Amino acid sequence: MIVPNIIADKYLRVVLAVSFALHSVITVLMLVKFLSRRESIVLHFDVYRGIDFVGGRVDLIGILFSGFIMIALNFLLADFLYTRDRFFAYVLSFASLLLAILFAILMVIIYSIN
Repeated sequence: MIVPNIIADKYLRVVLAVSFALHSVITVLMLVKFLSRRESIVLHFDVYRGIDFVGGRVDLIGILFSGFIMIALNFLLADFLYTRDRFFAYVLSFASLLLAILFAILMVIIYSIN
């Protein structure tokens, strides 16, 4: 198994499942919305200057993939630290959940702008 320490702990297992489920749901919704779109996607909007950053589908997929990589890396580090110091494993795991929530908020904002 890849992350046996996290799977054995019930709190970390739930946090792992919720983080990946939230990120997966957001990824599927964004791909359904923007995969068939040919025009540019507004990725950042500033109140004072207007549209700052415009990208395509590849940029959006890159943002989603980087979020997945960050969440997976946090859980791998948490698994590594679990036997040494459980507190830091919990901190990294809940930081991954917070990161998944922040990515969900980011994707909702991108969805609402476009």
